[in-house]
Amino acid sequence: MDSFFTRMLATCIEVLVALFGVMIFKKAGLQFRLLILLLLYGAATDIFGWTFYKTNRSYVLLAVDIYTLAEALLMVFIIESSGLFNNLKKLFKLIYLLLFVCYVLVFIILPLVSDNGAYRGTYSFGYLSIVAVLAAWASLKWIEGVGNKLNNPVFTLLIGVFIYTFCSVFIDSFIGTTIGDAVWWIHDVATMTACLIFAYCFFLIKKSTTTEKSVINSPKKV
Repeated sequence: MDSFFTRMLATCIEVLVALFGVMIFKKAGLQFRLLILLLLYGAATDIFGWTFYKTNRSYVLLAVDIYTLAEALLMVFIIESSGLFNNLKKLFKLIYLLLFVCYVLVFIILPLVSDNGAYRGTYSFGYLSIVAVLAAWASLKWIEGVGNKLNNPVFTLLIGVFIYTFCSVFIDSFIGTTIGDAVWWIHDVATMTACLIFAYCFFLIKKSTTTEKSVINSPKKV
């Protein structure tokens, strides 16, 4: 499959979903607002990359590297904000610290050893694995509760995050290699699928008549 086509399509869908999210921004809870900002940031990074990759490749890679850290930290925070792990605050603080320290080590130390960009895949594999496990854990805890799960924006958000990270974890580990370029379309498909799920989350929020605090609620029993 042509990865150029899938990358362009994924970026377009991400832009549209982000704009849809802006429409319900005031009504959405904190974790959804952060998701919307992350989508906008990701779309802006993609567009910046498409525009300046040939003329300012180093700046584009720097922008992508910064976005990688933002995505890692915000995704973990979004999962923590689900309210399912209130008794694990110390664990999440440790995860934040681990993600930041590893980012500094990977993006400062490893480039001194290899400058082919493969070190980016090392960090991506690590943080996507962590987020995938957390998202799966949170989704399973939510399933244990009562009520219609598919009509709850938080549950569908967690499913979207899990699909994106689980399907991307092994693909992103090949960043900077010829294999990564060949199979990157799988990452793009995962991105598009997750974005469509996020759009459904925004739709649920848009049609909801409840207040912001009611939109972001935990299952009655976990």
